[in-house]
Amino acid sequence: MAKISTANHAHIRRHWDMLCNQIGHRYSGTDGEQRAADYIENQFRILGLSDIHQHQFEFPNWTYSSCAVQVG
Repeated sequence: MAKISTANHAHIRRHWDMLCNQIGHRYSGTDGEQRAADYIENQFRILGLSDIHQHQFEFPNWTYSSCAVQVG
């Protein structure tokens, strides 16, 4: 059975800081998304949950390139 943890301000702030400030942007298909998923998976394990796993799938991600404008 999973142990239950009480959510308090300090716990929420710690997770918020990790996901938003330390991991940062989590666009689909990026390293940041994977780091966030790994962090959340690990937190579930710490809580004592079982049968935790991630589903991998192909994602047609887009990328951007530079753009230039000339006024002549």
